This record gives sequence, C-alpha cells and structure tokens, in this order.
Amino acid sequence: MPWAAPRFCTKPGHPAFTGRRCPECERIWDRAAGSASARGYGKDWQRLRQRVLAEEPLCRLCHAEGRVTAATEVDHIEPLHLRPDLRLVRSNTRPICHPCHREVTRAFNRARAGGGRTNEGIRGSRPDARGAETAPPAAHATSPGMGFPRKGPSR
Repeated sequence: MPWAAPRFCTKPGHPAFTGRRCPECERIWDRAAGSASARGYGKDWQRLRQRVLAEEPLCRLCHAEGRVTAATEVDHIEPLHLRPDLRLVRSNTRPICHPCHREVTRAFNRARAGGGRTNEGIRGSRPDARGAETAPPAAHATSPGMGFPRKGPSR
C-alpha cells in the first residue's frame, strides 16, 4: 500500500495526519453533529425509509432519464431545514441512488449559497429566499472550521 505524505491541519496544535480530514477536527465535527436519532433520523424515519425503498426499488431520477439504477437512499424533496413538518410525509420523499443524491444535494447547497444561476433549487426544492442578514441562526451542526479564527486575511 502506498504511503501518503503527511498533511497539516490549518488549526494550530493539531497533529499531522494522512487521509481526508484531521482526526482532531473529525472528533469536533462528530460531537457537533450528534447522533442520527438526534438529527431526526430515528426509528420512525428508518421505518418510512424501508417502506419507500420497498415500494420503489429504483432511483426515481435515473428512471426519469431512462436509466435503471437501484435506489439506496431516500431523499426529502422539500429539505428538512425548510419544511420540518414534512419529515415523515411519504409524498415528500423519493427513492434515489447515492450519485443522484450527492448531485441533488450539491446543486441545492450551491443554489442556497448564491453560487447557482437560478433562485430555484433542484427538482422540486426551493432554497431559502431570505438573505443571511434576516435568516434565523442555524439549529444544525456547523463545520469544524466555523467559529475558529482564520489565519491571514479573510476572503
């Protein structure tokens, strides 16, 4: 197995590491994110997820484009942070494969951040139209980089 050169975290005092993320930052991220149950994915969600995958075993987005791909994940059409009341509503879920889910999430987050070309989200979802000044504080975990002082000039 090839050896990777050690990388250094941008946070002072964190050890050198190999891999995707600094082990210290990984621990901070895991503590901030909480358990799956704490994030709203408890037993009731697992039951709905199993039901959706049993009813529709193929990825809905791939199927619409003429491809046959097994669904491995269940996506909220209206994201939970925008519509928490639709968390366990079957009509707000769709079976989806991992690559499609990754792309839908990436495009939605890009549109929310203002990097997209449109005000609409992806395939039935809308990003929050409020600006950062008027948006309420986030009730979800933030990345480990948030809250730490940056080195050098900010972008």
